[in-house]
Amino acid sequence: MFITDIVKTNLQTLCLFCAKNCLKRTLNKYICKHIFIGRSGKYRQYDKSATAVCLKYIKNYRMNIHELMPKFPPSCYIKEQILLVNPNEFHRLEGIDIDSSRVFIVVSEGCIDINLNGKRCHIESCSCIDSLDTVTIRIEKCEKDARAWCMLVTYTFARNSLKNFKPVPIEKLLQTQDIPIHSFTKEAILRVDTQLSFLADAIAAKNHYYHNELAAVFYKSMCLELGNAIMSNETTIDDMQQGCRRSEAVALDFTKLVTKYFTRQHNIDFYAQALNMSAKHLTRIIKNTMGRTPHTVICDEITHEAMALLDDDRMTIGLISEKLGFSDQAAFCKFFKRQVSISPTEYRLKNKKSD
Repeated sequence: MFITDIVKTNLQTLCLFCAKNCLKRTLNKYICKHIFIGRSGKYRQYDKSATAVCLKYIKNYRMNIHELMPKFPPSCYIKEQILLVNPNEFHRLEGIDIDSSRVFIVVSEGCIDINLNGKRCHIESCSCIDSLDTVTIRIEKCEKDARAWCMLVTYTFARNSLKNFKPVPIEKLLQTQDIPIHSFTKEAILRVDTQLSFLADAIAAKNHYYHNELAAVFYKSMCLELGNAIMSNETTIDDMQQGCRRSEAVALDFTKLVTKYFTRQHNIDFYAQALNMSAKHLTRIIKNTMGRTPHTVICDEITHEAMALLDDDRMTIGLISEKLGFSDQAAFCKFFKRQVSISPTEYRLKNKKSD
């Protein structure tokens, strides 16, 4: 159905059509030029307000984690940290495009239909979707008997919960981002579902004295179970690379280099030169593939390692700064505070109290 046929019905139908098909530009063009502006070229009084209504309607269908939270009961989320949509609330996601967010969807029973960056997919039971924030996901349809979970987490919450631990290597995620769907055994999906239930209870326990800490523990436990299920069918990095597009292959090579050299090389130029390309070209590829700049990827790797090293009281901050390739302790402290919002000393003291 073409959009000019819809304008003859009503504003709400037009908005819904545009929202579900991401036609923001088309909406602007046709509403402003053909609907709310007369053929004579004279503006009608309600053109601007009506257009605003349409754009607001579209925004309600394209959301990130922060915009989604208010649509669910407080028992489903911790502000600025994590949103876990349980099977009873999952139907609320139908028709909404989720973007700019790391998304986990687990289908324990039944089936759902989704759209991944414009590709329609039918997801059956014992399946999981693990997508980076560069992928836009829309829940098209959820069967009545389906048992499905959707989890979105902020980078800060994931980093503080997992620290330097990565249940699923970024190389594995990049290799599957075209269709980020994994099939599990019934035993594996049952274990993941159980961990999700524990996590949901922890998030809902608002009056618990260690509410945030409890949620972080169960989140890590769930990630371990999810990572185990995904990595059970692990292939080697070389095998992964054979089926990758050029941009994904570059991203894989870049992440391998960062993992190997991040404690010695903090400059993007080093990695660009190793990959035989300009820093500008590398930045464009990594941003399009991973949703982050190369500089951010390097800084995140350093931060994760710093947090892990700070957990060891035997290591002085000066030794840690030297181990991570900083010119002096002051440079490391400045970097760490910029990344985590607290100094290394404050971070170490905070961890001691929580322990």
